Parts: sequence; structure tokens; C-alpha cells
Amino acid sequence: QFRQTSIDVNDAIVRFLRDLFAYLEPNSVHRLCLVYFSRFVMKEGKHWQDRDSKIGLKCSWETCKLRLNAITLFIRFAEFLRINRPLMETWDSWPMSAPPNATRGFFNDVIDELESFGMSSFSGIEGPIRMSAVKIPPIKPHWLVELATDICLSASGHAEQSIQHRASSLLLELFWAQGQEGKMNGNVSVVASMFVPFISKVLTHISYLSSLPAKSQLRKDILPCAVFVMQSAPIGLMRALWRKLCCRAEGKGRCD
Repeated sequence: QFRQTSIDVNDAIVRFLRDLFAYLEPNSVHRLCLVYFSRFVMKEGKHWQDRDSKIGLKCSWETCKLRLNAITLFIRFAEFLRINRPLMETWDSWPMSAPPNATRGFFNDVIDELESFGMSSFSGIEGPIRMSAVKIPPIKPHWLVELATDICLSASGHAEQSIQHRASSLLLELFWAQGQEGKMNGNVSVVASMFVPFISKVLTHISYLSSLPAKSQLRKDILPCAVFVMQSAPIGLMRALWRKLCCRAEGKGRCD
């Protein structure tokens, strides 16, 4: 009963935060949301000790499930795209129509900017991991996309299989739902552009994913997400990403 009460209270808090976007400035609600998520990765007092509860549940695992519940409610938010404020919507038509050689520098700078949006400090999976307070960054484009993908991708490597599958299925739901909405609204490239950093994140997990069976649930959920980005994101943006990844690769040749 106490466990269910915790779930209900957590869901109520998230719904309250989500509904605040209809009444307050996004900057203020963004900060409240990140303060909420920061509590999952901070250690304060004995109540954050990782231990088995009196009813046989591992506290950090239950905390991870609560956080995935929160992510579920946020990715099903009807205003998800709006509150992420896609960076691509600030571009004029030039980058998409100019010759590739003329836009190389522009897209290289965009990739650098996208990489600065990461929210990895909020994505610890095994319960609280920090003794000090988490610094709340100012609002940036794609902040909720980065938060959701970082948390879910991190949780997909959890020791508990049910948590792994829950996290990967949330990723697939997020990409599929936003992709369908983008196709319906004619802005699928804008949607996919928000998820471009996901490619780099998946590549850091590629050894783990490749070790799984071909019909593994994680592979069936995560790989289609990467395919969606590669198929739908602006070509110039993907070329810039490949250039950067090639430059970072071991045994690289020329970077141009």
C-alpha cells in the first residue's frame, strides 16, 4: 500500500509540473522540473541509503521506476515539441537550400551546440549518486528531449530486466510518437533534428547492444530510434555529425 501511495504521489507531482506550462513562463517551470529530477541523483541523509526495504524491494530500483513513470508522463505531454523549443525553428531557409560546401561550417557549429545541451548529470540509474547539489542549468532548446533520452538510455543498462525493457520501450514510444506528429504537421525534419545527439549516445552503448541476441527487446526498441534520426534529420546536420565522429575515431585519417 505504501508503495502504491508513493507512485500516486509521484505521478501527481509530475502532472502538476506538466500542467504548470499552461500558466507560467517555460523558464520557471523548466527550473522546477529539473529541481524535481535532481532529487533522484542526490544523497541527503539516511533515507537515501540504498538498501532493501521491509517488503523486499530494492530502494534504488524503486526510485528508478518512479523516475521512469515521470518520464512517461512528460513524453506523452501534448505540448512536448513546443516546450523543447527546437533549435531548427530559429534557422532561416538558407542552410536547407544552399550548396553543401557553403553550409559546412554552419552545421559543424550546430553539432557543437547540440552537444552542449546534454543532461547527463540527471541520468544516474542506481539511485542517488551525488552528495552535492546538482547545478540547475538555464533553459536551452531540446532540454526535455535530452533529459528523457539520457535517463531512458541510461536505464536501458540497468541490472533489472524489467527496468531495461521499460526504458527502451519509452524511447521507442517517444521517437515514434514525435515522428508521427512531425509527419502529420509536415515538420518531421525539425523533430528529428532534436534527436541527432542520440546517435552519438547510442554509439557509446554499441558494444553492449551488439552483444545482445538479434531479437532482444532492447535492440528492437533502440535501433529503430537511431534509424528514424538518420532517415529524417537534415542531411547537412547528419554529415556534420559523421565528420565529427570520424575525427574522434581511433585510427582516423583526414577530418575534412
